[in-house]
Amino acid sequence: MSLIDVKVELGVNAFGWTGGNFILDSDTLGVLGTSKLSGFAFYDVSDHVQVLRTNRGKTRQFDYFNSGSAVVTFKNADRVFDPLNEDSQFYPALGPRAVMKITVGGYPLFYGYVNDWDLQYDIADNDVAIAYCSDAFSILSNQLLSAFTPSAQLTGARINTVLDRSEINFRGGRQISGGKSTLGAYAVDANTNCLNYLRQIERSELGSLFVAANGDLMFRERAEVPVSPVLLFKDDGTELPYLTLDNEYGDELLYNYIRAKSPAGAEQVKSDSTSITTYQVSQLAYDDLLNSSTTEVGNLAQSILTQYKDPKVRFTGFSVQVLGLTEDQKELIYNAELTDYATVTKTFAVGTPSSVSQDCLITGISHDVRPGSHTVTFTVENADFSLRLVLGDSFAGRLDYSLLDF
Repeated sequence: MSLIDVKVELGVNAFGWTGGNFILDSDTLGVLGTSKLSGFAFYDVSDHVQVLRTNRGKTRQFDYFNSGSAVVTFKNADRVFDPLNEDSQFYPALGPRAVMKITVGGYPLFYGYVNDWDLQYDIADNDVAIAYCSDAFSILSNQLLSAFTPSAQLTGARINTVLDRSEINFRGGRQISGGKSTLGAYAVDANTNCLNYLRQIERSELGSLFVAANGDLMFRERAEVPVSPVLLFKDDGTELPYLTLDNEYGDELLYNYIRAKSPAGAEQVKSDSTSITTYQVSQLAYDDLLNSSTTEVGNLAQSILTQYKDPKVRFTGFSVQVLGLTEDQKELIYNAELTDYATVTKTFAVGTPSSVSQDCLITGISHDVRPGSHTVTFTVENADFSLRLVLGDSFAGRLDYSLLDF
């Protein structure tokens, strides 16, 4: 695996402590500059890796971001990953909820927890151990909220309120934007699923809630300004090269009649008569919102209508082979994160126009790493739904965007 610059570290609880947090001034859990943080000792197990695959993000617009996953196949002839082997350096700490940390070129690729160890014994001593991992979403999806009534607050503040509640006590890192939508003081029922409620908040913002490659819980508000540099992908030998490019042109994302509702009041309906005459009615129910005013609910519905009332040819994904790229190009690929922006250009040998470029939002990143190959697959959606006009910005300052912030 050293040929492709991937490092896999396994974190096991070496201290018999299950709290999960750094403890200031602790003799064992408060020592900065060591691997002994959060109750885990990390071991480099890269030499045992045969194949690894990671997948983070979502596959379609209007879906929620899924729990990120990693599947790591280890050579296990020495039984170092066998929980039945008392001679293993990890015995008896190896098990579910061990931490898996994967980096590439020094950049985070995945941080999460082992859900399952699949041990495959082979009579020719080609034993393998396969670790199936997921990120912090898998923890939040198994936590329930107690009944409470929050105050009216912006979406970012509401997320922090949930994460800080004693029954949740979220222990991971977080990067939470303030948000633009104000949520009402609506009671939360006992035993409400934590992740489902967080996704209600995300939906009410038209924002993005996901777990970053380094394990931090991320919330990005709608229309967040792009962070430079915007990634540039081209097939003409300049900029970042790609292998394949997918697009779709159909009624999968055709919506010309939007119904949206929150407890603030009456259902808000936005429709486009021209689109309905052309394509017939195609409805989207955008309900179960938490917004504090019907005006804001109506604005959300209008934004969705403006983006999806007419079908468009949309780039949906592309793949990149990392091997053979320059070090600078690898750095850009490795450092890419969900909700980053990219411009993708396709050139044609025949026809008019000779090239087409689309500004895209990265909504999925998958890595497939094995000896002699490292393929990164990006899932993207049109960026004009997420951008707001930023005068003077080389990417968001273009005047052809029809959706501005509200």
